Amino acid sequence: MSLETGGLVGLQALVRWHHPEHGLLGPDDFVPLTESSGLIQDLGDWVLRAVGAQLLAWTRAGLASVPVALNLSAQQFQ
Repeated sequence: MSLETGGLVGLQALVRWHHPEHGLLGPDDFVPLTESSGLIQDLGDWVLRAVGAQLLAWTRAGLASVPVALNLSAQQFQ
């Protein structure tokens, strides 16, 4: 949020996992496992598609476009 105008200037996409026994887990709790198991590429691909789809939906709804920050694993770039 802009302190001057109160308007939205950007967003950050945050991934959480709702584990059936442990509840809501933050990335520190599951990203290392996805990296070591080779699933990080699939997770990163899903995040990129989901964020893109949400941005498209907001654009089609007439909302202003804003930058979105994503945290991706270095393995995503390999």
